[in-house]
Amino acid sequence: MDRKNIQKIGNVILVLAAVLLVSFNALFCIRENARLTEKQKEEFTTVYPEREAELAEICQYYDKKQRETMINFFLFAGGVVLFSAVFLEFQIRVRERKFSQCLIKNLHLFEEQLNQFLQGNYEIREEADCEGVDKETGLAMQEMGERISGLGKYFSMLREKLEQEENSTKSLITDISHQLKTPLAAVRLNYEMMQEECLTEEERREFLEREEQEIDKLESLLEELMKLSRLESHMIQLKRERVNLKDLILEAINQVYMKAHSREVEIQADIPGDLWLSMDKKWTVEAFVNVLDNAIKYSLPKGVVKVRVTAWNNMASLEIEDEGIGISSQELHKIFHRFYRGEKALEMVKEGAGVGLYLTRQIIEEQGGTILAKRKRKGTIFQITMQM
Repeated sequence: MDRKNIQKIGNVILVLAAVLLVSFNALFCIRENARLTEKQKEEFTTVYPEREAELAEICQYYDKKQRETMINFFLFAGGVVLFSAVFLEFQIRVRERKFSQCLIKNLHLFEEQLNQFLQGNYEIREEADCEGVDKETGLAMQEMGERISGLGKYFSMLREKLEQEENSTKSLITDISHQLKTPLAAVRLNYEMMQEECLTEEERREFLEREEQEIDKLESLLEELMKLSRLESHMIQLKRERVNLKDLILEAINQVYMKAHSREVEIQADIPGDLWLSMDKKWTVEAFVNVLDNAIKYSLPKGVVKVRVTAWNNMASLEIEDEGIGISSQELHKIFHRFYRGEKALEMVKEGAGVGLYLTRQIIEEQGGTILAKRKRKGTIFQITMQM
């Protein structure tokens, strides 16, 4: 039953109650007065029979007064009922007008907020006004206002995310341009030098070897940049499955074994029995390879890279320790940044773009793990923690 029907029924009940009350009072007064008049007339006639005519005249006078009193009473009661009805109707009209004004005001407010959304302003500056409406309608308006407010917050968050992605894309393009600039300039320089007619065959072969090396670096850089762009643009969907951590580590070691052998770096592995994880096999191996490759690259000849695995509760920890050039405390928090290479790294190894550790962090954290680097007196320890 809606609000208007409830109000109408309430008004009818009030009017009927007033009419019944007035009628009951009037009938009660007439009955009591009639009883009193008849009783007094009988007693007076018995005592004074000679004054019966005078008594009749007096009774006619009181009957007339009683009728006038009853008429005035009914008129007054009717006036009260009429005034109550008019007053109630006035109150209903005022409430309906307030309700309509409040409803229109809130609808205009919601419309203005939606227009602000279209213009890119997602802040809610004014809350919905529910004064002057019934409880049910007020709750509905409040709920609508909360939904619009939530929509504004969602749009604002979405805009910030899009801005972050746009800034990240611009930064990525700038970084890629900077990374490609050096090897392309070297290739161009070697090409121009080879055009000199005064060069001997030995000098030409030397320039060709340099150009080949620069092309190899460029290919390696482009491959890393492709992986980076695919991962950051979410083109790569990590497919998690139940895998054995020992198998992943051994596969990663096999991929870097020849490089370690050519640099005379020994890999020592201490891996316990089966530890099962839910990880993407291909990309997790890629992450391990990046850390192992980094450890081998910056190790000195005859150095050792140690691989250890420990487990506790439902966590597994992989530590890769090298005896290389180490990382300064000022650079420790930067090594997982995109395209970052430390000063010692640039001096010792010219190849690389500083993408490997950044990719590793992205791959591990995307699967709920963590990676951190710790300094030691000689070398560095990388610790990768994963959930079993």
